[in-house]
Amino acid sequence: SAVRTLLFGFLGRKIYRPGLHFSLASVSSNLRFGAWLTADSIINYVNTNLSTLVLARILGASVAGGYNLAYNVAVVPPMKLNPIITRVLFPAFAKIQDDTEKLRVNFYKLLSVVGIINFPVLLGLM
Repeated sequence: SAVRTLLFGFLGRKIYRPGLHFSLASVSSNLRFGAWLTADSIINYVNTNLSTLVLARILGASVAGGYNLAYNVAVVPPMKLNPIITRVLFPAFAKIQDDTEKLRVNFYKLLSVVGIINFPVLLGLM
């Protein structure tokens, strides 16, 4: 096994030698896309945490802690459930994207099901 590894390493180096060249033009579209994703993540983070920061500054850490706990209890269950539903139903909606009436009917069904699932969770918070 060790001999084979050494042999593959030696022959592999003879056959393929990677170069150290970099072209900014070849990655510019990915960098632009990544910049938009990064900006979106930063804005989302600020939007999510700004209310807690303002409460902590104005009313103190204990009030902000209670608010943050209640916010997480209200937001986390749908945040965990909705991506699963999206991951499952996106391909189904992609298949019927050309039939707008069928897409509309199924979208309203999806909203009803998500509401039926999320409503008891949110009702339990009251």
